[in-house]
Amino acid sequence: MGEMALSTIGQAIFVRKNLSVTDKGGFYTHHPVTNHSGIFQYIKIRTDKDEFIIGNIHGLWLPTGKLDNPERIKQSEMIIDLYATHKGKKIICGDFNLRPETESIAIFNKDFKNLIKDFGINSTRSSFYKDAERYKDFISDYVFVSRDVNVMNFKTIDAFVSDHLPIMLEFS
Repeated sequence: MGEMALSTIGQAIFVRKNLSVTDKGGFYTHHPVTNHSGIFQYIKIRTDKDEFIIGNIHGLWLPTGKLDNPERIKQSEMIIDLYATHKGKKIICGDFNLRPETESIAIFNKDFKNLIKDFGINSTRSSFYKDAERYKDFISDYVFVSRDVNVMNFKTIDAFVSDHLPIMLEFS
């Protein structure tokens, strides 16, 4: 953990130029040599008042759906373990490829605010995704924040750039 994991699917974190990145890293959560590899990447940024660790995941995708399995539970535990070693405010976001009722999501709900749930978001899918009704997987993207993060604004954006809706979080 700590070195950047390279993604073949175009995963990135972009940072405003006026913010100072103090650390970065990442790791594969599973299958590092396949097209279905999972990647977690993170950065640490410092503001005048606070330090944040912000992570982005593309979680394990399986053709069988978005329910729990040992690999998905392990992926959640790996992220929680990493975040337990960092001080400061914490944000975890991305395409977890998990349904809301899974134990894998409950692992995050224990110590973090689940903004998808707290803000009543009903879907993170755009109209490009044709299987939501079939699989009942209207949500697979999440944003979790530590309880000390001040959430000023949070919403999905109706811009059809992929099968996922963009999510906007304003915080301090």
